[in-house]
Order: sequence, then C-alpha cells, then structure tokens
Amino acid sequence: MTSRFNDMPIKNKLTMMIMGTTTIVVIIAFLAFFVYQLDATWQDNKNKLTSVARITGLNVAAAITFHEQQSAADTLAALSVEPSVLAAFVIKPNGQIFAQYRSLSGMANKHVQEPSPKIDELIAEASTESFWSFDKDLEAVEPIIFDHQQIGLVIIRSQPTNLLAKTRWFIEFTAGILALIFIIIYFLSSRLQQVISGPILHLVEIMRTISEQKNYCLRVKKETNDEVGTLFDGFNEMLENIETRDKQLELHRENLEQQIALRTNDLSDTNRKLEDMIVELKLAKETAETASKAKSEFLSNMSHEIRTPLHAVLGMTELLDHTELTEEQRKLLTTIHSAGKTLIGLISNILDFSKIEAGKMVLDYVAIDLLSTFNETIAPIVQMAEQKGLKVEICIEGTDGLLVLVDPTRLKQILTNLIYNAVKFTVQGKISVHSSLRRQSDNNADLLIEVTDTGIGISTDAKATIFDSFTQEDGSTTRKYGGTGLGLAITKKLVSLMGGEISIESELGKGSTFLVIIPCQTQNKPLTVEATPDCAADRKEIKGTSILVVEDNADNQNVVRQMLEMFGFRVDIAGNGLQACEMTAHATYDLILMDCQMPVMDGFEATRSIRERERLTGAHTNIVALTGNVVTKDLEQCLIAGMDDYLGKPFSLQEIHTMAMKWLPAQDGTADRNDDNRDEAWQGSAEVT
Repeated sequence: MTSRFNDMPIKNKLTMMIMGTTTIVVIIAFLAFFVYQLDATWQDNKNKLTSVARITGLNVAAAITFHEQQSAADTLAALSVEPSVLAAFVIKPNGQIFAQYRSLSGMANKHVQEPSPKIDELIAEASTESFWSFDKDLEAVEPIIFDHQQIGLVIIRSQPTNLLAKTRWFIEFTAGILALIFIIIYFLSSRLQQVISGPILHLVEIMRTISEQKNYCLRVKKETNDEVGTLFDGFNEMLENIETRDKQLELHRENLEQQIALRTNDLSDTNRKLEDMIVELKLAKETAETASKAKSEFLSNMSHEIRTPLHAVLGMTELLDHTELTEEQRKLLTTIHSAGKTLIGLISNILDFSKIEAGKMVLDYVAIDLLSTFNETIAPIVQMAEQKGLKVEICIEGTDGLLVLVDPTRLKQILTNLIYNAVKFTVQGKISVHSSLRRQSDNNADLLIEVTDTGIGISTDAKATIFDSFTQEDGSTTRKYGGTGLGLAITKKLVSLMGGEISIESELGKGSTFLVIIPCQTQNKPLTVEATPDCAADRKEIKGTSILVVEDNADNQNVVRQMLEMFGFRVDIAGNGLQACEMTAHATYDLILMDCQMPVMDGFEATRSIRERERLTGAHTNIVALTGNVVTKDLEQCLIAGMDDYLGKPFSLQEIHTMAMKWLPAQDGTADRNDDNRDEAWQGSAEVT
C-alpha cells in the first residue's frame, strides 16, 4: 500500500492528503455532535420517566396505606396511555410487589423481569444508569412518601423508542452530508493542489526537456518566494554552473587536442628511443648470456685443467709418503701436499661462490650425527693448528640420542671455513669450538655453532664488510695471511640458504667470535643393528680383480695405476675413449674408471658406446667417472651418459679405494650395482642448471 502511494503522481498525493485530512476532521465533528445529541435525548427521556414515576407514587400512596391493591393496579394501568412504558411495579418496604402493570410489549419482551426484592439493589442499579447503556430499557425508581415516611417504591420501565429513531435518522443524515462534503472536498482539493504541484510539474517538464535536448540554456521562471521558489533558484544556479563547466570543458578539449598532438609526437620519439633501447637490451642480454655461458665453460675447463695436474701432484705426494723418507724430505712432502690442498680449496670456493651467485645451489638434507660430523670435519684442521702450536678446544652439547636433519656437505663447509679462518689468523693462544642444540619443540631446534679465537681480531669499521665478497680487513692481511676473502662470504650465503644467521663479535688485537644459528629438525637415533657377516663387502676379493683406467694424461695414468696396484688390483690403461671401447669389446673388466675429457673420443661418448653394446648382450660393467669438472651440469652429463658414479679429481688413496670397493662385484658374482646404490651416488648432484 505504501509503495503504491509513493509511486503516485504528486498531484494525486496532494489530493488524497487534503481529502483524507478534511474527511477525518468532518467525521470527528459529526461524531462529537452525534454523541452530544444522543446524551441530551437520553437525559430528556430519563427525566420524563422520573417525573411520571413521582406522580404515580403520589397517586398510589393512599392505596398502599389502606392496602387497596386494585386501586394501585388501576393507577398503574393508567400508564398504558404512554406506549413506550413496558412495565410498572409498586414495591412494599419488605420487597414484595404490591401492584404491577405490564403492557403488551412488556409481556412479549422476555427481558422485562420482575424487580429484585432487595430495595437497596434497585436504588443502586437505577443510580448507575447512564447514556452509555442506552441500548437497555430505561428504568425510573422513585420512593412513595406518605406523611413524611417512605412506604414503598415505584418502578417504571420504558423502551427508548425515540432515542433509537433519532440514532437511525442521524446516521442517514450524516451519510448524506458526508457524501456531499466528500464531493466538495474533492473538487476543491483537485484545484488547490495545483498551487503546489503545478510549479513542480513545470520543473519536471523543464528537466525532461534539458535531458533530451542537452540544452542547458533553459531556465525555470520563478513565480513565488516560498520553498518552491528556492528550489527553482537552486535549479537555475545548477544549470548556470553546468553551462559554465561545459564552456570550460570545450576550451579544455581544444587545448587537450593540441596537447595530445604534441604528446603524440613526443611519444613517437620516445617509442623510437625505447625500440632502440630494447634492441640494445637484447644485445646486452645475449652478450650477458654468452658471457655467462663462457663463464660456466671457463670454470668447467679451469676446474678440469687445474685439478688434472693437481691430481698428479697430490697423488704422487701421497704415494711418495708411503715410501721411506728422511725427516726433512717428509716435511717438504707435507708442505707440497698442504699447498695442493689449499689450491683445491681455493678452486672449490670459487666454484661454490659462482653456483650461489647464480642461484643454483641446492641443499641436500640428511639426518646426521653431529658429533661424528664435527670430528670428521675438524680433525684435519686440528692437526694444522697443532703444527702452529695452537690449542683447540671442542665442546658439543645436547646431541645425545639425536640425529639432526641438515645438509652435511654444506655444514662441513661452514665449519671448515670458520675454524680454518680462526687458525689462519691466530698466531698464539687457542681456538674454541662450541656447539649445542637449543630445542624449540619436539622435532624443531636451533643448531648453535660458536667459534672463538685469540687472533688478530677485526676493527669496528671492518665488521660491516667482513662478509662481503673478496673482502679482507686490509691489503696487508692478504699479503701476510693469504686468502681471497671468499670464505666468509660463502659461509654467510650458505647459512642464509639454510634459513639461519651469522654474527660476529670482535675487537682488534683481542680475537673474534663467530656465532651461527641454523634452524633444523631432529629425530631420535635408531637402534643399532649388528652387521651380519654375510654382507656384500665381506664377500669381495681384491685378488684377481681387473680394473680398466681410461685416462689421457700420462702422469695421472701413472698415479692411478700405482694407487690401485698398492691395494692389489690388476690395472689396464686406455689412452682415450675409443681405445677403451676396443679393449672392453675383447676383454671383461670388473670396473671401469673413466676420465671425461679426452682426445679422439671423450668419456661421455665412450660410456654411451659401451652401454649400447651391453644393451644387446645384457651385461653391465660399473663405470665411475674420474673428472676434474665438479660443476653440476658436468656431473649431470655423467649420469645421462650412463655412468654409475663419479670421483672428483684430485682424490686420495682412501677415496679411490672406497669407490672401488663400492662398485666391484661380490665374490659370488652378484654385482653391487643397484638402483638404490646409484640413486645414493647421485643424490644431491642432479640440480637443474
């Protein structure tokens, strides 16, 4: 209903509001007048009936006194001349009816009953009658007085006929008057509403015209100073603002077209410059990619070219160490071997730094025993420290019964760099290595490593750059202690890669303390199971085992041959891959140690050729790469070519013995080669490059 009213035109709303308000007021006025008239009529009837009751009481007083009931009845019967009287009663003081009269209507009316015998109730009931009980019969109760004493009551009941008639007449009259008034109100309201709706409808028409024609020059004529006039003023002012804005927009559009033309020319020039820049960037990108590829190839080649002669040097020194030497010769030999190891460490640092910078360093998490890992890592450096007269203190806490999930290779690298630096920059005093696990939850912990020395220390200014690449405190440090400044830079990057952090506390001349915190997961150590004597390693025999060494460098041929023959292996040598293919076609070998870069045919092509021939025969000979290229992509090539494992040059006697025993077949003829062994060998080396 409200929605329909809201959707009506404003003139209809005004008409309905005027008609509704006026009609309600008229109805209220008529109702008030009607109630007043009904009350006055009722009071007149009541007063008239009371007067009749009093006169009747005077007339029957003597009859009551002399107990003449017939006379009293005749007196009451005289009330028949009044057609509205239904019944009349004369009541004695004891409540008994002395005389009564009933008209024909009264006898027919079942509601006209005999009065209550209790005089007090009759008087109280008569006194409570009012206009609001006009639908009931009128009743007058008057006392009968004789000689100043009440000798009874007169009760007269009458039907309010004239009151009901007046009510019907008034309703009919009111309905007619209201109909007439409604017509007059409608006529007047339909005219009067135009005073308000007319100007508003005119405003709506102007708005519609402006909306359709987009002509903002039109104005609404103001005729009054009331709220509608104020509305017209506001609308006209809005039109003026719109017209002014349109003019400004037109001017701005003209200026904008000129500016667009200028900007278009500027953009054309900019686009040409951008196109030239894109061409330059493409050339720079191609140059950078070429340089990166050349860098990778250079690192690979340099790794091979340096490691190959180093392998001969270190291998020969290790073989020489197993001969009878004087004390002076052994010292010289130790110096040569130490220098070679230092050079290998330098090459490894450069390769690791390059790999980290390229974002290709991938961590290989393994559950390890910290105590064993620390002992294995620190032992060689402790020997170097003792040679300088330094004392090394090691304390590992909170690791009992636990394995720690970390990358063991990178953890060893971090330990080696920090402890080696401490030894290198400490002339006298001691080195303290402290490690502990700070538990965070059941399976999570922080691995804390603290390396403290009594060395030269670091100045406050140098602390800010100590972890930068190729940085040492000053040039004199490099000249006196050596090094490239890559060790700490690689250490910081490795710690960050493992999600940890490294910090330093140092004072010049008073030593330094490096603190490493690495988040890790822990697990309980499994129960130790005794190895059965039936394991594969125990079934292997060295005697009579033949190994083919494929190597083009004569010095390396000699080193590897002597190393293997020292353990009792029978060794054949092939100078290149083609010769190796020919030799394996006519003889069977238990293991092939294959160099990768060789003339005529390299190790990759030779391995593929051997594997292709074995695919037809169903045989399989384990092939281990002997490579100076330890860059990931080079190691991946070994795997793709079909090699089973790799051993980076230079390698020690122990390393080549371990590798040979790992891949030699067992005595019962079953090969140790299996998929698990091969996956373990290549785990961590198959990074995407």
